[in-house]
Parts: sequence; C-alpha cells; structure tokens
Amino acid sequence: MQVLIAEQSTAARFLLEELAREWGYDPVSVAEGTAAWQALSRPDTPQLAILDWVLPGTGGLELCTRVKAREDGEFVYVILLTNKGEGRTVGTALAAGADDFLTKPVDASELQSRLAVGSRTVEYEKALHEKEYLVRLECYRALTDLAETRDQETGQHLRRMALYSESIAEGMDMDAEYVKNVKTFATLHDIGKVGIPDSILRAPRRLLDHEFEIMKTHASLGFDILRDRPTLELAAEIAHSHHERFDGKGYPLGLARREVPLSGRIIALADVYDALRSRRPYKEPWTHQAAVDMIVKSSGTQFDPEVVDIFVTQVTVFEQIAEEHSDPE
Repeated sequence: MQVLIAEQSTAARFLLEELAREWGYDPVSVAEGTAAWQALSRPDTPQLAILDWVLPGTGGLELCTRVKAREDGEFVYVILLTNKGEGRTVGTALAAGADDFLTKPVDASELQSRLAVGSRTVEYEKALHEKEYLVRLECYRALTDLAETRDQETGQHLRRMALYSESIAEGMDMDAEYVKNVKTFATLHDIGKVGIPDSILRAPRRLLDHEFEIMKTHASLGFDILRDRPTLELAAEIAHSHHERFDGKGYPLGLARREVPLSGRIIALADVYDALRSRRPYKEPWTHQAAVDMIVKSSGTQFDPEVVDIFVTQVTVFEQIAEEHSDPE
C-alpha cells in the first residue's frame, strides 16, 4: 500500500521512507505542501498519508482539511506530525479531519502500529464502499429490468450498450470512475420508455409521425425519473441527452456540439450502432461494415467527430461485442 510522506526535513523524510519500506509499504515522499497536494489529487492517490504540520507552501493541517473535504476522492487515512511544544493540540488535528496525531521525534514502533491501524481502516473503507456500490448496482438493475419488461429490447441489447459505451469511454482516456459509471448507466438510457403507451412502444412497424413525436418524449420522461438523485446524476444526463445530435438537430433540447454532455455523445453513437446491427420487424440487421460506414459518414452531423474517431479505433471490439452478445433468434 502506498504511503505519502510529506516532511520538510531531509533526514527525517529519509528515515520515514526507510521505515515504511521495511514495514512493507510503498513510500512516496515530498518536501513541501504543493507537491503533497498534487500527490493527493492523483486518481491513484496514496491512501495513507504522514503529513508534517509545518511544510513550505501548504501546511499539513490545511492539506488534511482539503483531503477530507473532497466529495469525489478516495478515502485517505491521515497522520499529522508536530514538534513538541508548538502549541498544537490533538483536538485541532482531529477537527481538521486527521485520523491520527503524533509528536516528533516519532517512535518507530508507535508509528508502525498507527500505520497498521490506518491500513486496516483503508481496507474497511474500501469494502464498505464496494458493498454500497453493489447495493446501488442492484437497484439500477431493478430499474433496467423494469424498462425491459415494457420494451421489446432484450437484455443482450442492454449488455451490448454497456460494453460499447465502456469501450469508447476507455478509448477517450476518461478516468476509471467515469468509465465504470458510463458502463453502468448506459443500461438506463431508455428508462423513460416505461411511460410510452404499448400501442406505440410495441408497434411491429415504423411509427407514424404523431406516434414518433410521442416516442421522443421518452428522453424527457427518463430524465424526470432519474433527476435530483445524487447517485443517478450521470444516468439522468444520459437518459436526457442520448438522442441529441452534434449538429443540433436532435431532441429533446436541440443541443449542439459540446452543449451535448460527453456521456450523451458516447451513448448516442453506441445506440445507433446497436440499432443498425439489430433485426427489427421493419428491417433486416445491417452488416458491421455498413454500420461503421454510416457512422463515419455522419461524423460532424449526427455524431461528435472526436467520439467517431475513437469508435474507428474500436470497431473490432464493437464487432466482437455484437457477435458475442447477439440476440437469440
């Protein structure tokens, strides 16, 4: 497990590094506050931190306060260090969110014990976060199942949508949390169809103009179902924007270019590819190459050119997903 050591004294920093390695940790050491904050702001932030109270630039107390105030970062177990007689109290450290507090010179066996407690706490927080995520994932799957009972789309369609969207998001070098969420919430893109009458939703033909206008409301209906729920913000965004177009001729808001959220631009392409490759009562499935050609031709009009460029690098992945998760005959 990585441990960040922020200590301005070269000798003390070197000693802490050596002890950390001896105890099986992977130390990352810095001598001043700005570098410490940069290390703590990385996606792969160290989850144990030993911060000297006094550092050039940003001090350990302020660093601790910042880390604990983040809503989107990983849990970091913070141990604050201070010199004796500096008038700094345990209460001040704990009020800043510190998990532990030690005075210098640090007793090695005591620090080892405190780091062991920190490691166990980090693992507990990870397990708790994973359990919470799994509970939420089951709720999302229940919503997906609800939509599927009304729509003629299959579970394989939803699986393909998740994998297509994941492939594009990864190709765009989005962070792991975003990729995971796009993959999860892609399955809820059509949740608004629960509010569309069966006579339209299940019509075994192309829709008439007035029917299509009703069908188009599923984007806004989906947004209304998912909105104002903190853990479903991205899902609401996807439901609302996955029928917008890069040229502004989509619906329901007629957004254009970067006005369309990235998630919507990703799901829009994935959804069209899957629709083209799928059999419908009114059409035969397109070949993979025909679908690719159509999407490339629509770059800059229907689809974001940047997303299309990533799609082109992922076409083999898309074809494999389509074949491995094809609809039952």
